[in-house]
Amino acid sequence: MPPVEAWEKVLIKLGNKTNPGELDPHLATLACEECHGGDATALDDHEAAHVGLIDDPSAPETNACKGCHAAVTATYWQSMHATLQGEQNAIAVRAGFASLAECPKALRDGFKGECTKCHATCGDCHVSRPNANGKGFIKSHVFNEKPSQAYQCLACHGARIGYDYLGSEDEGRPPDVHFSKGMSCLSCHGEVQAHQAAGDAVDRYHVPNTPRCEHCHAVSTANPWHQQHWNDLSCHVCHSQSAYQNCSGCHTGGVYTTDEVYQAENPFQAFRLGKNPFPDRRFEVVPLRHAPTVPDTYAPWGAGPLAAFDALPTWKYTTPHNVRRWTPRTQVPTSAHCASACHLGEPGGGPQNADLYLWRDYVDAGWPVESGANESVVIDGALPASWQAPSSPSNP
Repeated sequence: MPPVEAWEKVLIKLGNKTNPGELDPHLATLACEECHGGDATALDDHEAAHVGLIDDPSAPETNACKGCHAAVTATYWQSMHATLQGEQNAIAVRAGFASLAECPKALRDGFKGECTKCHATCGDCHVSRPNANGKGFIKSHVFNEKPSQAYQCLACHGARIGYDYLGSEDEGRPPDVHFSKGMSCLSCHGEVQAHQAAGDAVDRYHVPNTPRCEHCHAVSTANPWHQQHWNDLSCHVCHSQSAYQNCSGCHTGGVYTTDEVYQAENPFQAFRLGKNPFPDRRFEVVPLRHAPTVPDTYAPWGAGPLAAFDALPTWKYTTPHNVRRWTPRTQVPTSAHCASACHLGEPGGGPQNADLYLWRDYVDAGWPVESGANESVVIDGALPASWQAPSSPSNP
């Protein structure tokens, strides 16, 4: 067995152990070269040992994990995590095609070169930080059955989801109630969901076994508001905190992140209530977040304008990870009607709540190029006739 110093030269930090097998069972039964290639006879020469090295043997082109974990890898490589099927579908639909494979070469190449760097390999979740987030072992070369929420789950899903879920004492944003009670990402998004094939799902909300509030929370007969709104409003309409992290710019080349005019019109921490774009879900009204996509979003890839840009909303169905029992819509002054925090008309409401909703005028004023895309989700015409909605709601 080579000395500790030799192993540490190839980045296996043994600490107080004498050989890698003491760190993890995988390292006791598999030689490095069986997964990583390289030259096993040159452990005393860092450069020589790494000739022909396979950096991530769990990547799809190598798929070294399938030798022992065939059943899991067979479905995983068809999962949303691996294929980014939802993103593929969105690009294809807006481009006017049935699938990304049918799209022009510029879109296919751009997606492969820029988007797929974020897909997760087995190692990204069980050994190291994701490649797209700087790599680096979580705990030497130990294989962790349960991914690290901080260094793996939120390494990829931190900008929006982590921002909301963890909250911020400095900013006065309480964490999501589930986090406060000690729940992790895996409490709701478990092994089955992470590893299963996506099938023909068009987005993550339509993958089998996607968690829903009602899996744990049945409608309470003691709460008249739950009974009244169970099929009308998604749980997040009332129980999401108002500060909510939207997408703040487009990924492709960072073009829109530096467009001062566009960013001035992009709400960073807000959602709007609009019509549910998914007819297979029971809710009529849901929170919508803004994804700042425009017809020439993929111009940095050399692609032309998206021919069917209006086929999908840019204000998208969302389930904020900032849930609390008491929010500005559930906690009102003692003397006030519950509806004073959300209704526009009687009982109890008023025009002060207009900015909660996604109005056609609001989209037209802020993002006219996106008006057609959001016609199916704007709230106009969907609220009770007795509510006198303002004709031109103010922009925040």
